[in-house]
Amino acid sequence: MASGVTSKEIDDWTIQASKKTILSAAETADWDLKLGSPLPEMVFGNNHVKFIHKPSNTEISFNSFDSLNACRSSPGVRVRGSEAWEKQYHC
Repeated sequence: MASGVTSKEIDDWTIQASKKTILSAAETADWDLKLGSPLPEMVFGNNHVKFIHKPSNTEISFNSFDSLNACRSSPGVRVRGSEAWEKQYHC
């Protein structure tokens, strides 16, 4: 298992999660380019959670980049403070 990843087993499920530091300036710049818009000042981009159903070997995984990318492609998704952020970054 990767460093910084914790794991918990519950019945037929394994839950793995990582809790790491915010993205570095270089990582943030890379994500800005890939996502096509500026990120908030702090993004915990290396965090993730994964649910593994052992009998079927089915995995459900959530990570920061894919979540931000999905929000970008879904214009109706809004979070608190988004209007002020958009004004600040002229989005």
